Amino acid sequence: MKIFISHINEDKELATKFKNWIEESFLGHVEVFASSYPNDIKLGNKWLEEIEKNIFGSNIILILANEISLIRPWIYFEAGAGWGQKIPVISICFGEINKNNIPSPLSFFQSADLKEENFSKNLFKAITLHCNFKNQPNIDYKKMDEELLELISVKDISELGYVDHIIDMTENYKKMSEIFIWFTEEMRKMQLETEFLTSEINQVKLNPNAFDAKRIQTLSRKYSIVIKNFTFGLSNSNNEYSLLIERTNENIDFILSYDRLGTNEEKVELKKIKSIFELVINQAAETKSSNDNLSDIMAHLPKFERHMKKETSYCVQELNKFSENIKQNIFSFNTSKNKVESILKEYE
Repeated sequence: MKIFISHINEDKELATKFKNWIEESFLGHVEVFASSYPNDIKLGNKWLEEIEKNIFGSNIILILANEISLIRPWIYFEAGAGWGQKIPVISICFGEINKNNIPSPLSFFQSADLKEENFSKNLFKAITLHCNFKNQPNIDYKKMDEELLELISVKDISELGYVDHIIDMTENYKKMSEIFIWFTEEMRKMQLETEFLTSEINQVKLNPNAFDAKRIQTLSRKYSIVIKNFTFGLSNSNNEYSLLIERTNENIDFILSYDRLGTNEEKVELKKIKSIFELVINQAAETKSSNDNLSDIMAHLPKFERHMKKETSYCVQELNKFSENIKQNIFSFNTSKNKVESILKEYE
């Protein structure tokens, strides 16, 4: 029997905890696949092929569903793949997501709130049922609940202390940086695709024949799909970026509300934040410049075919939204950096 855990990298510790509890409790009769777990995908193997193989060979798919994971496209891809194969899909909700607000199509599947009473016992009851086992494992479900809750409790920002807020903000900035890196890589791909399209169309114009219109339509439709996929990824990144900014602003408000630093550890951590501010501000500025350049290219591309015109328009809207997000937050970062510098000067 096999269980596939669909999760994002940020939740790899939680996925590993589920994997260990399930495999040990069912005494090796259940294999749990988690892509982030060491050796679940062997070095040298093709990542996508391994994911597909393990989904289609599973008896149950567990979705780790929170406000961050549910704006990542792969969660829906993996859930949809299971649905298509009639594999039971169970969404495990935590963070800001619960059984009542989980979005469709995941709302069509069975869901469970990680914080609800007897969560682990009910989950193992479902696994026992779907895997056709006669008996449910007799384990310490209370301990399992406690260990799982401990892993997600740090996500509750209201419980963080001064240094915790700084550490949390550092992690958020790392995630922002990952978004900027993703955008830079995808933007380069888009530029190559744009250069290819322009080159092909120029070739058609240099060697006109009766099939010109059809050839241009084919190229345009192919390029429309490229734009659509890029826009989908950018929209998800935009949403995640907005959530990170919201949480980071809460971190900053808490940190800057302190009248004085109490320990040397707090001073050391605050110095780290100053360096991170500078790094992210520069990275954000570079990303915005690239974003605006790509937006300009998209806006001035000839609209050879209606699908291309529609997808290009959506893409430009999303690029402009991303640009405005970055612009507003560069100003916010600079303001906060200046305040941090003022606090640190008091303790030099």
